[in-house]
Amino acid sequence: MNRAFKGNLWHHRDFLKFWIGDTITQFTGQISGLALPTVAILTLQITGFQLGILNTLGFIAFPVLGLFVGVWMDRIRRKSVMIVANLIQVAALASVPCAFAFGVLGLYQLYAVSLIMGTTTLFFDVAYQSYLPSLVSKEDVIEGNQKLQTSASAADVIGPTIASVSMQIIGAALSVLIDAFGTLISAFNLIFIRRPEPKPQRSSASSHSTRLEVCCSMGA
Repeated sequence: MNRAFKGNLWHHRDFLKFWIGDTITQFTGQISGLALPTVAILTLQITGFQLGILNTLGFIAFPVLGLFVGVWMDRIRRKSVMIVANLIQVAALASVPCAFAFGVLGLYQLYAVSLIMGTTTLFFDVAYQSYLPSLVSKEDVIEGNQKLQTSASAADVIGPTIASVSMQIIGAALSVLIDAFGTLISAFNLIFIRRPEPKPQRSSASSHSTRLEVCCSMGA
């Protein structure tokens, strides 16, 4: 944990924007991860089979599209992909409390939201893995990864508690708005990063193989 509070990147404004946005979404993502199935169970009273479909739609993009996304991501600028993925997620997440408020929330909408979130997460995560080396100098990549990993580990530990408290206070459906807001902050942080991203170079076959391994590990 102490490594996160040391190093050169504390003075790197663009990295700090990236890190802050990522940290926020790591925590708020825990909320929607628990809130969506909770809404499905308590509000829509779905069956175990339907819950299984809902959960499956959330990660099916990784094995189905992982190779394609990995190869394609080597040929485009990653920051734009992450921004678009974030904005799509904001719209998908915000649709849940809106539909709930008007009494029109249904299972198929939750299916669609789960599929959209899983697919955009795949695109975001593959772009995310490749973006850091273009944002910081080579000697700072390890430090950057350590800081990002510290945030992810903290979110895994503390996030579920925050999610439970938020659902108790404002309800599961409305709690999803917190994740939508956090994701919107992440998108704006990415937009305001000033460092230009180098034009992608066509990767070798070995690079594609590496990207596939990354996708598979994230899907697991």
